Amino acid sequence: MTLRTILAVTLGGAFLAPLAASATTMLPAFNPEAFTGESPVNTYFPLNYTETKVTLATGVDEDGNPFVEKSVQRVVGDGREILGVQTVAIRDSAYENDPGQCL
Repeated sequence: MTLRTILAVTLGGAFLAPLAASATTMLPAFNPEAFTGESPVNTYFPLNYTETKVTLATGVDEDGNPFVEKSVQRVVGDGREILGVQTVAIRDSAYENDPGQCL
């Protein structure tokens, strides 16, 4: 590292330090009432868990070996209430190449 680089880093830090110290936390406007009623349907990332969901994936890894992966999402009860919104507790289990669990 040259002296010029060290000076640039040192002086740059001295100018940016006051900006970092004055940062404030900004929260968006939040209305818990918006989370009541029917959940919107999102086919790419469904969040309306009412029952157990099982997903199987098969393929070949980079070494050419076949594999099986199983993912199980199970509703285990009500979760915490966060900012007035009731959440759901989900146990997400994943299994790989375990014939007793994957098939």
